[in-house]
Amino acid sequence: GRVVQRFGERLALVSGACLIGVGAAGLLGGLSLPVWGAIVAMTLTGAGIGMIVPVITSALMGSVEPSRSGIASGTLTALRQTGSVLGVALFGSLLGGFGLTGGLRVDCLVACGLAAGVAGLSLALR
Repeated sequence: GRVVQRFGERLALVSGACLIGVGAAGLLGGLSLPVWGAIVAMTLTGAGIGMIVPVITSALMGSVEPSRSGIASGTLTALRQTGSVLGVALFGSLLGGFGLTGGLRVDCLVACGLAAGVAGLSLALR
């Protein structure tokens, strides 16, 4: 909330996406990554997600009239859960298809690409 109040929604979205990308890139070391490195990378990824989700929710709820807020909230929740399920399925199939180490690298590269896409779209929109 403080980041959005001080810098705006766009910077919060871009910053969150960059944190996710940096965290995913940090995990590219795979199984050779020290434990503290994995903890830092996962913490950055979680912080990025924590920055993005509230901003998206707030932006959506602020863009609809109050009488439609229940529909908007339900739609966002359904789409977010669907995306989570599809993401787990996609990343799990990549992990299974390429083996543990190779799959982790492919998963991290895909996550970096998606995070770069979110950052780019956040800068381009409006």
